[in-house]
Amino acid sequence: MQALRDLRRPRVLHPFMLAACPVLALYGQNAATLTIDRIYPALAVYLLGAFAVWLVLARARGDIHRAGAATSVLLFSGFLVWPILESVIEMIVPIRGTLSTSIALGGVLIALVLACTAWFMRARTRTGRVLIVVALVVFVLLSVATSPAYGRRAAVAISLYCVLSVVIAGSFLVFAGDRFRLTSTGNVFGGALIVLYAGYALVQERAQATLPDWSPTQLREYSIFDSNGVAFAQPDVYVLALDGYPRASVLAEAFQYDNAPFLSDLSSQGFTVAAGVDAAYAEPVHALAACFNLAPVEAWIPETLPAGARAHYIQRALDDSLLLKVLHDRGYECIGFDSGIEALRPSSQFDQTLKPMTVLSEFERILCDRTIAARALQLYFHVRYRNPVYWQFEPTRRYVEFVLERLPLVAEAEGRQPRFVFAYLPVPEPPFIFRDDGARAFPYAVGPLDTARLFFDPEIHRRAFLDQLAYLNVRISDAVREIQANAKRPSVIVVMSLRGAALRGSAAGPPPRAPVLAAARSDRGDVDNSTPMSLVSWFTGVVADALERSSGGRR
Repeated sequence: MQALRDLRRPRVLHPFMLAACPVLALYGQNAATLTIDRIYPALAVYLLGAFAVWLVLARARGDIHRAGAATSVLLFSGFLVWPILESVIEMIVPIRGTLSTSIALGGVLIALVLACTAWFMRARTRTGRVLIVVALVVFVLLSVATSPAYGRRAAVAISLYCVLSVVIAGSFLVFAGDRFRLTSTGNVFGGALIVLYAGYALVQERAQATLPDWSPTQLREYSIFDSNGVAFAQPDVYVLALDGYPRASVLAEAFQYDNAPFLSDLSSQGFTVAAGVDAAYAEPVHALAACFNLAPVEAWIPETLPAGARAHYIQRALDDSLLLKVLHDRGYECIGFDSGIEALRPSSQFDQTLKPMTVLSEFERILCDRTIAARALQLYFHVRYRNPVYWQFEPTRRYVEFVLERLPLVAEAEGRQPRFVFAYLPVPEPPFIFRDDGARAFPYAVGPLDTARLFFDPEIHRRAFLDQLAYLNVRISDAVREIQANAKRPSVIVVMSLRGAALRGSAAGPPPRAPVLAAARSDRGDVDNSTPMSLVSWFTGVVADALERSSGGRR
């Protein structure tokens, strides 16, 4: 009978099913801004990680079925239950520690060391002893890694949970029952979860198909690109879109900062700084969709569209925009910088996408932050930079540096076609990642458990914001100067902010309408920047002026 059961032994599939679940869940939540190919790298990493853990445990135990069960326990606790654990801790545990919590941490640590020592002495197998040591090391490392960010009570809770997960996984490694039935049960459980998560992702993806059709041609009536003149050499167009850069008057009143030197430097380079441009939207995606379609969102979004579907429809309008269609019709090569932020990534309309090799996508960062892997990264950055939460912002820092270094090189490159070059920089708004000298700044946020307490000190917020602003001013001035020096043809350079700045130390974000920086330089002539207007109207006028002049059309 045992020989027959050995012949029918099931395959170990459940660890890989569980590894795919968090990826599918996050994809389902963001189906409006993601295409399915975006999840493949993360899915591959999760599956390979599950395979590596399973292989190590199988080699140590000599049994693939018990190793599979232990792997599934670790995956389930580290990936699927982890977000729930952090939410519970946020509700019941104070974030910052005190002297009493330090004493409590020491007591718990001593008790755990004694318990692990007693368990180690009684363990009958080598595997059991190894697991005890691993559990103790996990506790110590996670306590060190998480206490600076969360406070010691939360660190103790997180660490004890991790140790408990290791202990339960170890109990499956020494499981004395029917290991084949254990695998069959795990496969059924994993199969049920994968069906639920995959079904959820499919439903969310299909929901996009119910939205009204979108086509940029329907906006022709709002476009002023209707000239039939003789085409001359067309200018290169560079658009640098910032996030949360307010106008000089706001900086003076709310931040006590004089931005005149930066604006004077832009003026000396031929820029005209707009005196009365206001952001129209609180979300950069909405502002960019309006600019790229040359009309306010309200002019082209269906009035009957449900409120919950507006963001999805606006995303479609950004991914298939009128401006890029017009530029392609006129022979432009469109180049976009990939910020890693899914909603603002260059769409398929761009002919070329540039990004640094090391930048994680927003999807990958959020996925990682929802798992225990984030704690390991916190430990690394705590040891290296004394800042356990910096790992979340390091990709943003590298991306900003990449854009400001690469833009002049794009202008220098030879090419027969005129270029439209677009880059979105998620600064100077938080996170604060640059000091005024370009060094790493402490991002004034303390991690995912404390997002509601971002920038709780207004003075810290003000100083950090101004430091980052000062650094950007220097880098932007240098970049646009190099673009002009390297450009092979007449060029239009636009530096604008998609939304205003958060004026107080809070997580509320910027107001929907606020005065913003808007400056443009054109070899074709000055643009009228004196009239108060929305950012969408100003941007449309700047780009239209450049293209109309270059094609001989009438204004």
